[in-house]
Amino acid sequence: MGGLSTSPDTAFALARIGRERELAASRFLRDRDMKTLGRTMTRLDAEEAEAKAASKTVEPAEALEWLRDLPALWEAADDSGRRLLTEALFEKVEVLGVQSVTIHPTPEADAHGWSDAFGSAPLLLNAGRTFSTDGRGERI
Repeated sequence: MGGLSTSPDTAFALARIGRERELAASRFLRDRDMKTLGRTMTRLDAEEAEAKAASKTVEPAEALEWLRDLPALWEAADDSGRRLLTEALFEKVEVLGVQSVTIHPTPEADAHGWSDAFGSAPLLLNAGRTFSTDGRGERI
């Protein structure tokens, strides 16, 4: 199983590189300029390698350790770190006023130990800031 990437910037860079490759191929079809295509692809290959080398991968065992103490990890993170955590872990967050929040993990977070740390049910957070995995958080 692969690791969880900690850098959304890498995903954006790879998407940009993919778009630039498509544009270069389109220009080549129009202009038939092999030298320009070659230079562009060489530059994009280097940018892709740099982006991949700059990203850190978190292995499942390490992710599980962090998940077991998620409140401390959240507290220690700055705003950008919290954004990274949120994007990596939560597929959906349901908020019911100020009383209840239900958190649904991403499939990737689940594959990296979410269920091992919190169980398979959605995670509920009530106004008292205690975690629960009882029920689905629906209003009765």
